[in-house]
Amino acid sequence: MLSISFALIASWALWGVLLVALVSMAISQIALQAGDLPPAISTESIVAPVVSVVLGLGLYQESLHETSAGSVVSLLAFAAMLSGVAFLARREGERLGGG
Repeated sequence: MLSISFALIASWALWGVLLVALVSMAISQIALQAGDLPPAISTESIVAPVVSVVLGLGLYQESLHETSAGSVVSLLAFAAMLSGVAFLARREGERLGGG
């Protein structure tokens, strides 16, 4: 049998994560129904990891790395990922005749 403690249910972090999940799902559905898929999918691909990092750092008091060098490398890799997604979305939009 599943036992859930009252402390978990009363935790503001649980309700914050659930609220963010519901809002992001609603925004995602609105964006996908707008019609132009490349910008909607690329925006979702960029926002999901950004929100995850922000929630991890702010809500759960996580850190990127123990060392400054590790944090710099992580931020550079994160920026490269965001740039790659933006580049691919722009290229796909141009391929489909969007600009």
